Amino acid sequence: PLLEHDPSTYVISAWNDNGLRGKVADKANVYRSGFFPGLGWLLSRRLWEEELQPKWPYEHWDHWMRDNAQRRNRDSVFPEVPRDYHAGRK
Repeated sequence: PLLEHDPSTYVISAWNDNGLRGKVADKANVYRSGFFPGLGWLLSRRLWEEELQPKWPYEHWDHWMRDNAQRRNRDSVFPEVPRDYHAGRK
């Protein structure tokens, strides 16, 4: 799995902030970015247990996850076509 074998991968997300209907089409295409998406993501157990859990913040965790002190120049991987949706949108 990518998260286990690629140390440059931070998280994998099912969300794409720019994956708007009519603007994206390729369901097989994925991207890498230095921006943490904040929705629909997963990380490795090792990253959680060894790096993040011991210093997890009580609030504003999404901003904290975007800080390079946590991200350490690693990338988020996300699909062109989102695999989830925001509950506030239909």
